Amino acid sequence: KGEQWLAQFMQAYQPMVERCIREHQGTVKDWAGDGMLAIWLDKQPPKTNTLHRQRPSQMTDKNLSNDIRHQALCAALALTRAVADFNQNYGVSFPIRIGINYGPFWLSFNQDLKVFGDTVNASSRLEHLNKTLKTHILVSKEIITEASAFTFRYLGEFQLRGHASTAPVYELIGLTEQLSAETLDFINRFQIGILNFENENYHLALKALTQLYYENFKDGPTEY
Repeated sequence: KGEQWLAQFMQAYQPMVERCIREHQGTVKDWAGDGMLAIWLDKQPPKTNTLHRQRPSQMTDKNLSNDIRHQALCAALALTRAVADFNQNYGVSFPIRIGINYGPFWLSFNQDLKVFGDTVNASSRLEHLNKTLKTHILVSKEIITEASAFTFRYLGEFQLRGHASTAPVYELIGLTEQLSAETLDFINRFQIGILNFENENYHLALKALTQLYYENFKDGPTEY
């Protein structure tokens, strides 16, 4: 469509993305082309020309919506809905891939704010894994709380690029109260297939996952 169209597209796309992040207490740190990094902080660090390690605190507030993990997950779901509407309005198919991780990371206050550390790197690796699994939102185990209002699908252990060991990976499906009984049943049956695979019951795993695949050809993790 041309460079001018692309420039106009991004001028509309980026504010839409940033609005979804801000509305859920996040901060957009960096843009690189059509990709960006957003961060959520438990507390604001001192603004000095030094390194500061942001450590995640334990959730003590009984109101779950105040937890930054809850806000980040809500932002991801809001972003997928906003991008779907955006694609329809522009008549394009612009993919959305999100990786979310929770843990300590480093902040550097040397003129510009810099963010780095293994927590940040792992979220980027999760984002890239979406392309392989044909998913939209992948998260780490650390992002999931016991009192979560969300439904996640356990996809198995994966060795993320640059990591020596494997880590469990989950797909964010949505708010549990908004999911249909059919969707929840599909997820439960998928989990049975994955658990059979991890327990080396390969025949049962293949049977379960093959049946699910023929029910939903578009489900990336089942196909994978």
